[in-house]
Amino acid sequence: MSRRQRKQFGFEPLEDRRVMAANLISGDIPTGSGLEDVVIQYEQYDSSTALGQLQILSNELYWIQLAQPLETPTYETNALPTDPLFSQQWHLINTGQQVGNPDYQPIYGVPGEDLNVAEAWLKGYTGNGVVVAVIDSGVQIDHPDLINNIHPTLAFDGTVANGVTPDPTPIPATVIQDPVTGQYIEIFNGNSHGTNVAGIIAAEANNGIGGSGISPEALIVPMKLITGGQEFPQRYAQAFRYAINDIDITSNSWGPALERGIVGPDLASYLAIRDSIFFGRDGLGQIHVFSSGNSAGPSFNIGFDGIGPYSSAGYNGWVNTRYTIGVTGVDHDGFYNNVDGT
Repeated sequence: MSRRQRKQFGFEPLEDRRVMAANLISGDIPTGSGLEDVVIQYEQYDSSTALGQLQILSNELYWIQLAQPLETPTYETNALPTDPLFSQQWHLINTGQQVGNPDYQPIYGVPGEDLNVAEAWLKGYTGNGVVVAVIDSGVQIDHPDLINNIHPTLAFDGTVANGVTPDPTPIPATVIQDPVTGQYIEIFNGNSHGTNVAGIIAAEANNGIGGSGISPEALIVPMKLITGGQEFPQRYAQAFRYAINDIDITSNSWGPALERGIVGPDLASYLAIRDSIFFGRDGLGQIHVFSSGNSAGPSFNIGFDGIGPYSSAGYNGWVNTRYTIGVTGVDHDGFYNNVDGT
């Protein structure tokens, strides 16, 4: 490669190096020769060529591997959940178990097509110390598989108080459960969607009830914003500014069906998300996870031709911003799943 080409492609020539290689030899070696173990060979590679750089890199990686052998992990033998429905949770550990209703059509999973959480669990990563806000329709905070994983002091109600004016109100710990009556706030009961999401994330494990969450020791912060009625942008901006130093991750399993073109957050919500990335978690930054679609079925986008019969995450401003993570899913067989309408 010429000097002009190296400059054009941004290649920086390295210095020539002598690389030492050691090979075992066979046969008789004269006593006292100092060569009883190995024969030392010197090879010189030209670092100004692509081949030379690859040879140098290959040798460096080889010696690094020898110097830093892989550690053998130590696993707990009882690290997998023992909940009664855990064996049916193919999305956590897919063993090829039956996933469909046998009364209609027997369907089986494909072993290994799962979230691969077993490896993380076996290494002790169970969500302990992680706080996840479920921005959704509400969470049944007295659900027996969630009650021990509901954050004791954080909650947020962004529902409309009078049908006109949005009235997002942080809910203090004293009214999440009334200390006198023991009654739980009904605004967090919502519909089942938010509770389902919270269970997928952090249902308690090894309690003899139901199944297990992905991170069964994480804490859930219920944040009720989705009512199924008219939405107000202000509530989203205030939600994304709520407790940004205490909440590590927000789960956003909601979004528009893109039938009218491009949609996304208003400026206030966008700035709230951006600021939480830079300043949340005491400067470490919050993580915002969004579903890549939410229409749950065919949804032709009349604003754009040729994007297909489902919502396109490329036109969803909540998902394709650099400040959020858009996720989709696969089915029990590892193939694309459009249940989210994507």
